[in-house]
Amino acid sequence: MEYLFTLYYVFIKVLFNLPVKDTQTGLKLFNYDTLKKATQYLIENSLLQVKITKDITYFISKRTVMQDAKDIQLSLNELSLLELLIKNKNRTVNTQEIKTLIWKDDYPSESAFKSLIYKLRKKIGKDTIISSSGFGFRIILEN
Repeated sequence: MEYLFTLYYVFIKVLFNLPVKDTQTGLKLFNYDTLKKATQYLIENSLLQVKITKDITYFISKRTVMQDAKDIQLSLNELSLLELLIKNKNRTVNTQEIKTLIWKDDYPSESAFKSLIYKLRKKIGKDTIISSSGFGFRIILEN
């Protein structure tokens, strides 16, 4: 628990642009080793995760998706699309934006794009990725 306190303490200091060193003594206000241990604790205890559905979870640090403790194998493009939708969970992501971010300058055919959406929906639940006709896609996450 000390690790979590230290981690949150440092985040608040950085977030509000407060000094992480005592201005009079020059001493650090936290221990870097403790911060490192706190970060490792968060990673190892899977606190850095996104609940996609009741039984499907995306683990940010490992870049993996699991359903009931079993890995769901995603291609690099499927993983990129999932991460993009999660990062933009409060908005619909434009189709052109998706294509640009996933394929860079090498735009896919329409069938390849539709296939990517279909495959990801099949793996994480078809009702999880919502289409906004003619505009783009967004993800519905479990609360």
